[in-house]
Amino acid sequence: MVLEFVWIGSTRNAQWRALERDYLQRINRYLPTSLAAVRELKKTDSRQIDAQLKRETASLNRRFKKEDYVICLAGQGKQLSSTDFARFLDELQIMGKRRACFVVGGHLGLSPEFQKRADFRLSLGKMTYPHEMARVVLLEQIFRGICLCKGIPYHY
Repeated sequence: MVLEFVWIGSTRNAQWRALERDYLQRINRYLPTSLAAVRELKKTDSRQIDAQLKRETASLNRRFKKEDYVICLAGQGKQLSSTDFARFLDELQIMGKRRACFVVGGHLGLSPEFQKRADFRLSLGKMTYPHEMARVVLLEQIFRGICLCKGIPYHY
């Protein structure tokens, strides 16, 4: 299974970018990965938020194939423990999913339309994180999940 990560907007903060690279390298030892950033549209007049989300959704939808399993981060998504998330990742492989695509929104989040299109909505908890931090937390949990499934000790 290939893991594809799609962010709305690039990671601008150098420390977050370094952590992303570190976790992507760790994950890539066990599963092939790719990372892409969809252009984040500029903050606009609040009356244009729906139009902006619609354009970002169109950009996202062009990235995925019908057979891709799309997981998006969403505040109203399902909360999983680390062990349950590890089982979820393992089940995707058992089901024969060729590509699992994880999507993290930008400053506006993800449109309700895109969230409905996703096969699974995942929540990192009830707290709100900056999207750059959420990306790193997601990558860390994926690496942790892989370690749990493979019986690899994970101490950091």
